[in-house]
Amino acid sequence: MSIMKNYFKRFFVDGMVGLSIGLFTTVVAGTILETIGLIMGGQVGQYIAMAASLVKLLVGIGIGVGVATKLGASSSVVVCSAIVGYIGAYAYDILNGSHFVDGVININEAGDPLAAYIAVYVTVEIGDLIANKTKLNYMITPILAITVGCAISFYVAKPLNDVTKAYSDMVGWAMEQNDFVMSIVVSVLMGIAMTLPISSVAIALSLNMTGTVAAAATIGCCVNMIGFATASFRDNKIEGFLLQGLGTSTIQFPNVVKNPLICLPVLITSAILGPMGVCIFKMTSETSAAGMGSCGFVSQIMTYQTMINDGVGRNMVMIEIMLLQLLLPAVLTWFISEFMRKRGLIKENDMKISI
Repeated sequence: MSIMKNYFKRFFVDGMVGLSIGLFTTVVAGTILETIGLIMGGQVGQYIAMAASLVKLLVGIGIGVGVATKLGASSSVVVCSAIVGYIGAYAYDILNGSHFVDGVININEAGDPLAAYIAVYVTVEIGDLIANKTKLNYMITPILAITVGCAISFYVAKPLNDVTKAYSDMVGWAMEQNDFVMSIVVSVLMGIAMTLPISSVAIALSLNMTGTVAAAATIGCCVNMIGFATASFRDNKIEGFLLQGLGTSTIQFPNVVKNPLICLPVLITSAILGPMGVCIFKMTSETSAAGMGSCGFVSQIMTYQTMINDGVGRNMVMIEIMLLQLLLPAVLTWFISEFMRKRGLIKENDMKISI
């Protein structure tokens, strides 16, 4: 039983922290840098934005290094994990032939973080069994670890893609309902996707979310990021607030595994603010903003541009963005989480993050 508990902790807690590190150093850092580049403008800003776009595409490598180092892997296994992480992230594309076009690598999005994580985790465990056991370590370890890791990548790629597609289909069903139902379901489901180790951006792109649908999705993602950041402030202080509020709420996933009740404040808030944003304030947004939340304030910039183009006054747009995407997510989740803390449903350090 102790062995099972150890592996459970390594996979769902320690390894997931490593996954979050990988996301921070690629997708999150890349998004923030891209925003800086776009705001700066000019040739320097263009170069920064271009480099940032490339950084975001290296999420598999970031996850590989983050997970391997967090799990205490040897140097050779870390390198193997970086390789397997890249292959795992794009395993489905490789299998269906879209990763290589006329012999040239074709990458349009960041890939599948969950497939990369599973492949990397197995690579680390296998690699550590054989690493440093022989003088031929640097030859045997890469061959075996990468072979097993790639096999796992290709084995899990389609099932995980099917799961993501099924999740996307649920969101797609909601998009066809009336505004009230749509705004609740889309806000909640996209918010959940923001915290799970799957790509909320990929879901938004696959469904081509625009208009009020994109607005509901953006609100849900913002609620998860700002909400978790606020609700966990007493556990994580200002550093944790910034990591979650401007980075990603995925960092809370290990804590969600340990106590799923910590999700209730953001779920309830998403269900409240989604309809407010769509049915009352008539907010709109675009595809590129729908799955980003408050990461690097990309969604806020895109929402602003979209609503201005729709003819909404600048002051009103700023008020709606501040209210629905930033302030109310913080206030509502804080009140709900404090109520749950007083009832003993959320305890001290239940939302403490560790990186």
